[in-house]
Amino acid sequence: AVDGGPGVAIDPVAPGGAAEPAQPRTEPGTEPVPLPEPLPGPEPLPEPEPDPLPMPVEPPGFAVGTVIQLIDVSDPAAPVIVQSTEIEGNHVSTRVVDGVARVVIASYPQPPVAFDAPVSSDDPASAVEEAVAGTAVEDWLPSVRTVSASTSPAATTTSEGTAVECEDVLVPEVHAGLAETSILRVDFEDGFDPSDTTTIVADAGTVYASANTLYVAATRFVSPAVQGDVAAEDWSTAIHAFDLRGDGPAAHVGAGEVPGTVLDQYS
Repeated sequence: AVDGGPGVAIDPVAPGGAAEPAQPRTEPGTEPVPLPEPLPGPEPLPEPEPDPLPMPVEPPGFAVGTVIQLIDVSDPAAPVIVQSTEIEGNHVSTRVVDGVARVVIASYPQPPVAFDAPVSSDDPASAVEEAVAGTAVEDWLPSVRTVSASTSPAATTTSEGTAVECEDVLVPEVHAGLAETSILRVDFEDGFDPSDTTTIVADAGTVYASANTLYVAATRFVSPAVQGDVAAEDWSTAIHAFDLRGDGPAAHVGAGEVPGTVLDQYS
């Protein structure tokens, strides 16, 4: 190298005519120290096993009107369905007292063969009676299926049947429709048990409840053929009372009839 002045180093010209770049000067012992290799990160956590969901694989053999699901939310980030109940009928209302829900369901019998009986027969009543005799109890009662989860999908349990036994259906003297009103007891800790169901043959128009008693009020049934001839003051309302105390099904404790109709939920 040729000294080109203080602090400047001039390299000789390379054979090709281009100057070689100057190399930085380093003092002895000041060579760059290589950086250490980065430490390995933590091992990735295994993917969590999905919780078994108590949802049925096959659809039920009846028309599902209401689905009641009991969900464990102890871990808000991962709620788990622990029980799923499908019941034939429409949800009317629900009341909750001390961690127990009373779910009111209205269903209608589904025996089409009985209503398809030939009305042109000389004896329609006998034709309908014969058709009804050919139906099964299951055709007249609301069906229900409950699926409960377990620690493994193989241990998940499923129960199917009717929401109530035929001999346990209450038939009041005051006729208030052909609907079957069922009151289901759903415990937030134990879930739903079909044996905790009370069913009465009556429409469920309006539901009221206190801490101890649930009331179902429905306009008394009048045949559509004569409804136009019934004066407003001649309509009446049937009221049924159910005791909510106790650990079993709601007990039917009283029924009555009052003149007039219920205006709305708040009156």
